[in-house]
Amino acid sequence: MARSRRSPEPGGGYTREVAGSPPRHPWGWDVADNSEPGSRGRGRAARIGFGLFWVYVILYFGFIALVLFRPDILSSRPLGGVNLAIASGLGLIAAALLLSVVYMVAARVVESPQRGRR
Repeated sequence: MARSRRSPEPGGGYTREVAGSPPRHPWGWDVADNSEPGSRGRGRAARIGFGLFWVYVILYFGFIALVLFRPDILSSRPLGGVNLAIASGLGLIAAALLLSVVYMVAARVVESPQRGRR
């Protein structure tokens, strides 16, 4: 039985889902369904994201290892009076932002419907 949902258009009525069509988000976005044809890119995007996650975990645990085993290195002030602990903490935040941008671009390329077509 088809369920009624609100239309994503402002002031719109209700829409009906067609049996066999992929589910739709209440705001009109397509919900990921890995069983639909041409969805192989979603698995690759997840693997890319998982790999970038491990890159960040290695960076983070490297920082924690310095805190635990060599705090004297982090107390040095090579950057104009800012100690290395603060600089490397901000570096971790910058690395997280950079890795998220890398993932966003890589996932868009992998999931692109034009991928592989010329």
